[in-house]
Amino acid sequence: MPLSGDERGLLLQIARCPLITEAVTSAGHCCHQVVGAQTFPEPERQVPEGWAGNLGGARVLFVSSNPSISLPTSGQPKAVEPYPKAADSNDYIARFLGRRFDPAVRPLPYVKDSRALMRNGEYAQPTAFWREIQARAEELLPGAADPARNYVMTEVVHCKSRGNAGAAEAAETCAGRYLHDIAGLTAAPIVVVMGKIAQRVIRNWFPELTEPPSIHPQAVLGGRPRTFLFTGQPGSNQPRRIADLYGPSLEELQQIASAGE
Repeated sequence: MPLSGDERGLLLQIARCPLITEAVTSAGHCCHQVVGAQTFPEPERQVPEGWAGNLGGARVLFVSSNPSISLPTSGQPKAVEPYPKAADSNDYIARFLGRRFDPAVRPLPYVKDSRALMRNGEYAQPTAFWREIQARAEELLPGAADPARNYVMTEVVHCKSRGNAGAAEAAETCAGRYLHDIAGLTAAPIVVVMGKIAQRVIRNWFPELTEPPSIHPQAVLGGRPRTFLFTGQPGSNQPRRIADLYGPSLEELQQIASAGE
């Protein structure tokens, strides 16, 4: 899944976000806490992640809080994902972030069966977050869900932290800068908003959106009308299965997701 010029440009704009420099030093900056979650020297900072999956071909856009930091296994410095750092080239950042789930990447795909490739050439245990998103995608795209082809994951905050640290404070600013532009590059008719942090942003933007099990009215994101669904954050104790929340409308949602694929 080669990147379009617009996708590459936006990925790099997010990865090189100009707010980071000020946020590092200014305790009053709304992004200070999430940026401060990384204590590496600046060249080693893991760059903000724009999205993961096939943005251009997605039929479902999943929106959550913010990505987690990739850290090595204790005592095994190479048992860590080769996630791009600030010192890496734009070409590497765009290739990794834009083709993270592309099975055609060589010499080895970055992800295989929800297992991330490590710097030591081995694949890690399946990532629980990715597996849960796959399960939700399969509810909407039964028998066909594939992040390399028809769904994509993004966040309201793109800087990485553990346990959503700092995400709530940065959410409105970060989403305001980038979420409409990300959505503008996909025709995905369904947006699944997961967890309270992401939902707070979307509800502030679109207060007319209703709670489950209603799936209407639609709202315009990125220049297109979308059907919005609200679920609990993956791994949380909130209801997360779309069938549980939107059961009576599940067949209709599947038709919306697959129409035009």
